[in-house]
Amino acid sequence: MTKKQRSHIESLCRRIEREQDEMVFMELVWELHKLIRQWLLELRELPLTRKARMYGFVTKSNGNGHRTAYKPYTIVNSYETIVDDAVALMRSDYASLQMLYPERGVGGELRLLAFRGFNPKAAAFWEWVRADSKSTCGIALRTSQRVVAPDIAACDFMAGSEDQHVYLETGIHACQTTPLIARGGNIVGMISTHWRMPHQPSEGDFRLFDILAREVADLIQREGRKQEQ
Repeated sequence: MTKKQRSHIESLCRRIEREQDEMVFMELVWELHKLIRQWLLELRELPLTRKARMYGFVTKSNGNGHRTAYKPYTIVNSYETIVDDAVALMRSDYASLQMLYPERGVGGELRLLAFRGFNPKAAAFWEWVRADSKSTCGIALRTSQRVVAPDIAACDFMAGSEDQHVYLETGIHACQTTPLIARGGNIVGMISTHWRMPHQPSEGDFRLFDILAREVADLIQREGRKQEQ
């Protein structure tokens, strides 16, 4: 990524953090995802067959050829877009997005909002995750820190647990979970990526991913406020 591209993304992030108007906020978040995907496509990280879906564009005739138009950007399809972005940024095979419900259980529970790669059994198993879970997202919820399991089969903190069994049965052999921290410092959810082979993400891998996580936290916090109204 060039300095100009990074500067543009960071400037957009600052605008998102300040924006109060809901429609403008969603437009800015959508613009951020477009910039991320454009950068990834420039690096040829995404297969050509996925370009149209990942960009989320449709074309309409304007009488002089074609023009590009945005598809409607809603909370639901933004969650789907986020997990696609996470897979692309981290070069992972799976991804998941969760929202925290602090009033549930002891320490809150995480609800699965969107995912890529999970089979139905895994999606059902992780539909709700408690704070005492041995999964990376459960531990991240307890510690408020990123948790990385580079080799799940040899992972001490989940040894012998049902979570470890489901990970391996699903074909997941490495994962990381990053807390989604709102502006007030509270956790509003988790974003995770998973790999089919043992894998240790580098600090460089997390630089742009953390920018995505920051904006996802804003999005989920706003949705939580709507649900409370």
